[in-house]
Amino acid sequence: MDLTLWLDLAPAGESDDIKDTLDYRQAIDTVKQLIANSKVSLVEKLASAIADALLKLDRVERVQVRLSKPAAPIPDFGGTITIDITRPGVG
Repeated sequence: MDLTLWLDLAPAGESDDIKDTLDYRQAIDTVKQLIANSKVSLVEKLASAIADALLKLDRVERVQVRLSKPAAPIPDFGGTITIDITRPGVG
């Protein structure tokens, strides 16, 4: 999984204070909990749930979730399936 989060980093770049940015530990914990507790059949559903949850975090304006499934259950296919979704924040 790869995540890209859009947020205004100018305040933290100026202040060097974590209160002026996203605490990335919160984003990581959110993703870990969703992966551990989600009962989904499709990687698309999981990626969408992750994007929705991350957009609820303070300061996140937009999110991109890239989720790979290295052992997709497709006959005669040994590759990796990757989906990539981008969601804008609301407001």
